[in-house]
Order: sequence, then structure tokens, then C-alpha cells
Amino acid sequence: DTITFHYNTNTHNLTFSNISEEEIQWQFTANDNFIKVDQSQGLLKAGEVQSLLLSINRSQILSDSLFSSIQLKSSLGDIWNIPIRIFNIVSRKYMFDFEVNKAAYSPSNNQLYLRPWNYYESDCNLFILDLDSYVLQGKELNFNYSHMQLSEDQEKLLLFDYRKVYVLDVENFDLLFNFEVSNNIKSLLMVGNEIYIFPNNNSYYDYEIYDIELDEFSSMQMGDFNFPSNFVSHLHPSGKYIYALNENAWHKNLVKLKIDGDENPHMIYSEEIDDFGEYFWMLNQGKKLFSNHEYYYDLDANIPGYDLSETKTIDLQGNEEIMDIIYNSELQEYYVHALSYSHENKNKIYVYNEELNYESTITADPYTIGG
Repeated sequence: DTITFHYNTNTHNLTFSNISEEEIQWQFTANDNFIKVDQSQGLLKAGEVQSLLLSINRSQILSDSLFSSIQLKSSLGDIWNIPIRIFNIVSRKYMFDFEVNKAAYSPSNNQLYLRPWNYYESDCNLFILDLDSYVLQGKELNFNYSHMQLSEDQEKLLLFDYRKVYVLDVENFDLLFNFEVSNNIKSLLMVGNEIYIFPNNNSYYDYEIYDIELDEFSSMQMGDFNFPSNFVSHLHPSGKYIYALNENAWHKNLVKLKIDGDENPHMIYSEEIDDFGEYFWMLNQGKKLFSNHEYYYDLDANIPGYDLSETKTIDLQGNEEIMDIIYNSELQEYYVHALSYSHENKNKIYVYNEELNYESTITADPYTIGG
């Protein structure tokens, strides 16, 4: 059987007996030097039982959860290999005592904002983890919310639920203001002093802009376009455009809105894209657009009209689709967490170079990645 060291367990009792009719010599060896046994060898008479204490030194473990082994040899020539599994979190990780439902990350503040799944069982319904100090702070809010999103300048945290929006200052997490809209919210974006609100309503053809300084709403026409329940929107890094994807039973459309300049926000194009997927990401300073299927596109927002290249395909190493993807500008690498129905692939992150060619695989702790 496998000996298991859970996250908070550093010792384990091991017992074995001599079932032969003669005295034997025994010896234990460990496959890794961070595994210790309080007695590595000895004599055992016929019928006797020996108890040992196994221990691990986590300061010497430089990886996440892993497998190792120890070996028991007897003077009769018998050899037993005993597998050991160690659940481990290295210093760059933090183990929560609650299940996370929603999360947002601020690169500028190096903080994680977390909504617990069963927040009603806790005194706090918002947690902030500082990734520099690894200090977890809880915040009790006197309202409920189901979604969270950072403003584009990462100075404000937007919490919303159905028709209500709450805006917090990320420095002190004080409530700055809140407001209510006329339709259920599917997606929103805060750009400067304006919040773009896209409704979760199949038959509603407008979106709203809330002016924070004036405390006023304006309704904008989208033309022949609606906002179904799986509507997704992203602000282009230039701050000039919003890209949005809508889907219904018949087709998917990618929409580009111009929001910068003297004119009112208006639609530049609404283009039907076959087999695009349900979600998308804009990465590498808005130069690449990825769908959650294996497709991606070169993007040049300065081109008048439709601005995507022909469809390209990324090799997902036999997996189904993209769950999440990020870009490391310093190393010029993409990291993909893919949806897989294979148990052994669920905890893997795939690394791609600037040209989107597969380079390597990172095996992460299987208990820290959802999906």
C-alpha cells in the first residue's frame, strides 16, 4: 500500500514483522534525501514485530505534490518497494480553508481577490491575499454579489449581482458607490469614469453607459445585435475598442465597438465566425485573439473594418479546449490550461513560444487547479 503524507502531516508510523522461522537482518533506504527513518537497519527474530517512524523534511522539497518510495531489504533476499505520496505546497502557494468561487488578480498590486463559495458560513464574503507578504485579509460586506471584476486601471474592484453594482477602492476596500440598472447584468467594463453595462437579455438591443461623475445613465443602440446569456466582452489594451462575442442557437458574432474619441460609442463591425467557441482572450498587447476552442487569430485593431487574420490552430496536445491562457511578456511565452477528460492531464500547463509552437509541459499540483 502507498504511504501518504497529507499537507499537514510530516510523520508516519510503519510496522513490519518477521514471519520466517529464523532471525533476519533488515535495511531501509529512501529514494529521496528528504525522507528519513528513525532506524535504518537492525535484526529481527522470528515472529517479532518492528515499528519505525518515517518523517519528511518539507524544507528540502522544492516541488509540488509528488511520489517517491522507500525500499526494505532482508537478509533472506526479499526486497519490497513501498510507494510514498507527499501532498505539498511550496512557499509560493497559499492553502485556503475555504472553497473559492470567484477570483480576480491585480498584477499592479500583486493581490488576489477571492469570493468564498459558501460565504454565508463565514463572517467575511471577500478575501484579499497579498502575494508579496502572503497575508490573507477578510472583509465583511453588507451586501451579496456573485461576480467580480477589476477596473481597467486596477484601482477599483467591481462586484455585481443581477442588477446591482458595487464599486470598492482596492487600497482600503471601502465602498465608493453603488447603483442599480434596469436589466440583469451579463458583463460590464469600467473605463476611466464610465462603466459599460451589457444586459443578460436575449431580446434587449441596447447597452448602458453609467457616467460616474455625473451619476447618469445613457442608453446606446447596438443595431441588429443582442446580448444572450453567454455574452463575453473585453476592452482592447489601447482603451479605444471593446470586443464582444455573442452566441445563439444559429450563429456566433464577433463585434467591435469604438469607444474612444469625440463621437458616441458605435459599432465598427459585427462579423459571423463559425465554430469560434464560447469565450475568448486578447493577449500580447491585443495582438492575438484566442477562442476557447483551438483557434487563434492575429489582431490589428488599427485596421479599418474587420481586423482579424485567417483562422489558425494551436496544438492542445490532445486535449479538448482551452480553459485559460495567459502571456508572459518577459519570457515571450504563452501558458495554456486545457480542458482534459484524462485524469493525468488535468494538472498540466502547456508552454508555447511566441510563434505558438508547443515547447514544454509544467506539471502543477492537481489540487490547486480547478476545471
